[in-house]
Amino acid sequence: MGSGHNCRQSTPRSCSEVCKHHSRSGSYRIDPDGEGLLAPFTVYCDMNDKEGVGQTVIGHDSESRKLVRGCNRRGGYLRDTHYTGASLSQLASLTKVPLTL
Repeated sequence: MGSGHNCRQSTPRSCSEVCKHHSRSGSYRIDPDGEGLLAPFTVYCDMNDKEGVGQTVIGHDSESRKLVRGCNRRGGYLRDTHYTGASLSQLASLTKVPLTL
């Protein structure tokens, strides 16, 4: 018999929420849409940048610079970016999390 309290710990919605319980930078699972349809995913939380509020870092395949020759017009070069560990729907849900939780 329980005390009626729910001991289930919910997954943090962003690194800012992770920062409330962990002070060390590292990989953490977050769930931006809470109990919504999207699965939680792993991100890197930088607890040292942005005055220690917990910055969410998403990896992608376009980290290095690319020299493009013959393209002088600003904005005239396009490149696909593939994010690692999260779908575009998951990333979009991250943009909807309030800045202060």
